Amino acid sequence: MPIIKPTLRSRALMALALATVLGTLGPNAHANNATVAKEIASEEQVAKKYADQKRYAEALDHYQKALLNSVKINGEQHKDTVRFRKEIGIVYLSMEKYPEARDILAQAAGAVRRGSGGNDSESADIYRNLGLALYRLGRPEQALDWYEKALAVRENVFGAESPEAADICVDIASIYESEVLSDYFSALAWYGRALTIRENALDASHPSVTGLRDKVTVMRKLVLNNLNDVAATKEIAQETRLAKRYADQHRYTEALNHYKKALLGSIAAMGEQNKDSARYRNEIGLVYIDMGKYADARNFLTQAAEIAEKELGSDNPDSATIYRNLGFTLYRLGDNEKALGWYQKSLAIRENILGTESLEVAEACGDIAAVYENQGNYPAALDWYNRALATREKALGANHPSVVAIYDRIAAIHQLTGDQGRAQDWRLKAVPIQDDESIETVSIHRNAALKYSGQGDYENALKSYKQALAEEEKSLGKQHPVAIGTRNDIAGLYNKKGDYKQAEIWYKKTLEDQEKVFGKDHYSTAATYSNIAVAEARLGDNKSALGNLRKAIAVFEKTVGEDHPNTAAAYTNMAWVYSRMRNYDEAEGWARKAMLVNEKVFGKEHPSTGKSYGNMAMTYMNRGQYDKAVSGYLEAYRIYLTKFGDTNTQTQSMRGNLERAYKQANKLIKNPKPFDDWLGESLSGRQVGSQTGQPGKNGG
Repeated sequence: MPIIKPTLRSRALMALALATVLGTLGPNAHANNATVAKEIASEEQVAKKYADQKRYAEALDHYQKALLNSVKINGEQHKDTVRFRKEIGIVYLSMEKYPEARDILAQAAGAVRRGSGGNDSESADIYRNLGLALYRLGRPEQALDWYEKALAVRENVFGAESPEAADICVDIASIYESEVLSDYFSALAWYGRALTIRENALDASHPSVTGLRDKVTVMRKLVLNNLNDVAATKEIAQETRLAKRYADQHRYTEALNHYKKALLGSIAAMGEQNKDSARYRNEIGLVYIDMGKYADARNFLTQAAEIAEKELGSDNPDSATIYRNLGFTLYRLGDNEKALGWYQKSLAIRENILGTESLEVAEACGDIAAVYENQGNYPAALDWYNRALATREKALGANHPSVVAIYDRIAAIHQLTGDQGRAQDWRLKAVPIQDDESIETVSIHRNAALKYSGQGDYENALKSYKQALAEEEKSLGKQHPVAIGTRNDIAGLYNKKGDYKQAEIWYKKTLEDQEKVFGKDHYSTAATYSNIAVAEARLGDNKSALGNLRKAIAVFEKTVGEDHPNTAAAYTNMAWVYSRMRNYDEAEGWARKAMLVNEKVFGKEHPSTGKSYGNMAMTYMNRGQYDKAVSGYLEAYRIYLTKFGDTNTQTQSMRGNLERAYKQANKLIKNPKPFDDWLGESLSGRQVGSQTGQPGKNGG
């Protein structure tokens, strides 16, 4: 892997620079900026020369001078400031001063994520070098987190099949291969992925291809040397039984261990590309999904899909299952287009084998609907939900939980698009409570809760959920995932009701069991950290709220990546809490991060992106930057108006925000243009911005 706590001296210099920035610069400060910029360029040039000569102490001295001057005239988050921190980190790595390298690279990583969003090639280099520093400090798990962040960025910038992505795959494989982990199986998987990319991108005789091919051969031998106790078919079956048992008990680490042994035994007995190896890879992928580790799940499921296409064929039900699981993983990772592709391949197989009226086909239709809903393509989502519903109603009846779940999704879409009448009609399809003490009453109570919640009758909804919970705890146990989910539903209802103290209590009950069953690094646990934070902020405990949001963000970024809607939602919550604390600089930074993610994931015309524009506008309002607020609210209103219509409550609320911002922006103008006239002209393209002459683009 390539080289990628400041000293007491550098800390003192940084403190001096900060004092200079915060102090009075004097009337000649701007005139001096050009001189300082020349000094920065000179220091950087000298530093590079010394670094190339391996004269690291001199290089470090000049890079630190360049850094301090950059902070002075550009600020902490400027790209040059970040770059100098990266270069200093690389010098420390070359000097084998790993704690210092870690500290300054962590500062660089924090700056790019607060500023540009951390989604460019420079950010990937910082993450990669920070990963190396942590690995050298004996922290392989933390190192892997940063390498995976670097990989996600490079995949986005260069493509998932690019040589740049392959380089990070090799880094990750090297850590798994190291004596610290000695996980040869995972190392083989990552080396194999890198080899596939390089073989497709480069000539077969290229040194980086032949060298990696040799590495894969060595890894395969190391793996096979560890198979003495699992090579026989009987022992493979035993490993599989143990793995299933542990997975059912939510003991995921043990389940993974036994599934991997079964897979390795299958490879040893029948070779890499055999039917059973595809199935075992699928099972490993499912365990990683349960653990919330979607990047790892994607690797194994992608391998399973490739083998299934060759060995199982395109008309095999196991292939359909593998394709569906891969689609779900990609959906969780925010890659909606690829998810749709795999879901549709799964659907085609099921239709061919089982017919168009089977429940399995209805399930696949529901998967596709969920992706379209996530993209904001509500007409397509409704079409696919209705297709799934027709089959499920016919086969299962209107009271079945899977049918009621579709009623709820269709109602939610109608509510989003402003059709309150249809939304209410669909919610009323939920069945009422019946006096039946059997286990079947669980679904009856849950369906009733959905109906009452849709009607805004929170007291009866809570009563129904608590009745369902009592039955679930009695029949399944208090720590069963179904019971945990119901506690979370109860907390959510208290939040809707405005009883934030009870919401906090129930979310914490949910969290306690989630941490025991799923672990602290699970996707669902992260969602609860975020929900607790919102309740705490509502109750005035902003400090605790920030702590829980940081936990949520760390887990989301690790499990689904930075470019995911749920990660963006956590960024938005962070901005909201900072706004409540009147720390508008931080609020704007987090709101911008959320906006950039939503633009990337959904595009600039999606309601989620529109909401981000509105959130950015709110931060501008708080800072008195009313023209920028007008631009942001106008863009949000235009999106809502297009998607939902002018009678939708969200559209009307955004219009009210826009009008308030417009009036503030034009407060000092005599006889400003009436708001309705200005708005009509702005929407028709004749005018943008307020009447103060400011540009109308968001953030302008």
